Amino acid sequence: MSQYAEIKKRGERTIAAGLLLVILLLVMVLPALPALASGTWTRTGDMTYGHSKHQAVKLNDGRVLIENEIYDPSTGTWSLTGNWNYGHLKYSETLLADGRVLIAGSDGSIFYSLDSRAAEIYDPATNIWTPTGFMTMGRSGHLAVLLNDGRVLVAGNQWGDTSAEIYDPASETWTPTGSMNDSHGHGTISLLPDGRALVVGGDTFDYVQGEITTSTAEIYDPATGTWQYTGSLSGPRRYHTATTLADGRILVAAGRDQNNAWLDSAEIYDPATGTWSLTGPMNDSRYAHTATLLQNGQVLVTGMPNVPNVNLFSSELFDPATGTWFYTTDSPEERWDHTATLLDNGDVLIAGGTQTSIPAIGFDKVTAYLYTPDNNTPPPPPPPTPTPPPAATTAHISDLDGTSFWVNSRRWKATITITVLDDLGSPVANAT
Repeated sequence: MSQYAEIKKRGERTIAAGLLLVILLLVMVLPALPALASGTWTRTGDMTYGHSKHQAVKLNDGRVLIENEIYDPSTGTWSLTGNWNYGHLKYSETLLADGRVLIAGSDGSIFYSLDSRAAEIYDPATNIWTPTGFMTMGRSGHLAVLLNDGRVLVAGNQWGDTSAEIYDPASETWTPTGSMNDSHGHGTISLLPDGRALVVGGDTFDYVQGEITTSTAEIYDPATGTWQYTGSLSGPRRYHTATTLADGRILVAAGRDQNNAWLDSAEIYDPATGTWSLTGPMNDSRYAHTATLLQNGQVLVTGMPNVPNVNLFSSELFDPATGTWFYTTDSPEERWDHTATLLDNGDVLIAGGTQTSIPAIGFDKVTAYLYTPDNNTPPPPPPPTPTPPPAATTAHISDLDGTSFWVNSRRWKATITITVLDDLGSPVANAT
């Protein structure tokens, strides 16, 4: 072999060894990716029109109402309902106890400074929308929830109003009730197991400071018509989600803070104690996303991971048993301000929203997909917590002939009788 060839061969070995060393270092230094749980996405029928910032309600027969369109899971197709009597934007939509649907509120001008008081009801039996009185206050970006007695609580709006009112389907009338302590526009409302309603986060509007994001939470008691604070979040958030878990606790996840920073934090409210506690953070920060309780007790989160994230299609699952998040199969399309509805067969219908990583130039989507969780595969275990090595221990050892001596060691082999003494010379029971 020539001297040149020998030098070249040695150089190749050196480069290869260097590359291997770099790869090993990267493996050792880079954090492991979150575990992945399988799930499948299947495209279903397209909607007639594009929808975003809309609501979705599962009807008693299993179909899904989105504005003036209905999805039939048995055929995978959409059909139109009758037309609305009023325009609605940033409205609330609530399934009533008798199976009809109440829609209420809307922005009243292009500048979003006035809100509509209009409300109407959809009847699945006739496929028609019918006006049903007017709210006492114009509202948009407000909150609404069905109470256990069949009435509907509607509260706040996006412009700092704290008022609340009750809709009675039996009389088709609106009646004022106690006002919230804070405004919670773009917040969330959840019905608790005991029939009270929990309002969380959101923002208020100040004509000098603009939108002010809040960290407060309060509870409405239908028996007294009053509101009371119930602890506070770990920090201000709006455009978050609130999901009632199988055990009655409320999972609040992601959103934006006062500085419009995207959040990946999550916390849980326990109605039994009235307290909040942080749970594991999400893998991606998000807002204008969805969070859906699955039949297996886990929570599916889809949509709008932070723009700097290279994967705009990511979806993840929360496991309440471990308090951890893990990725599931990527969504086929990016979207935000969409809806996610749990169907009777356990699938989740993802519909509409805006497609773009730059929301200001997005467009309303007509596409819809079904997410089918893999209920046969348990969630991946959380990463193990490193255990620090035990410190060196000084122990007094007595052997069988009664002779004593001191030794510093981390552990002892059970070949002799060992007696561990404390600083005062007394034996320590159950020492290891």
